[in-house]
Amino acid sequence: MQIIEKQNHFWELYQQQEQYYLGFAVDTGDAMHCWHLQLTEQQILDYKQQGRAAIEQLAKIFTQHIYQGNFKQLKAQQVNQATQAQMQQAYKVWHQTACSS
Repeated sequence: MQIIEKQNHFWELYQQQEQYYLGFAVDTGDAMHCWHLQLTEQQILDYKQQGRAAIEQLAKIFTQHIYQGNFKQLKAQQVNQATQAQMQQAYKVWHQTACSS
């Protein structure tokens, strides 16, 4: 698994073979919400066609859901703990590489 796109302090897009994952955080003022999600086939297709703009739009939509207290879609796409650990490890590797450059 590796990071293929990111927006600092907001989201990272990961890829492992044909699967894509989005990790993002939103500070609502009273709480920090961190999510690790597997993208749907449609979201992957949107990314392949539109690039980074599709992920930026998706992150905005998910952020709106958080502010509205609507976690249904987020929970439906949430990854298991093993995948979350892989995403966190990929981030650590990326961060170590970025800091040593």
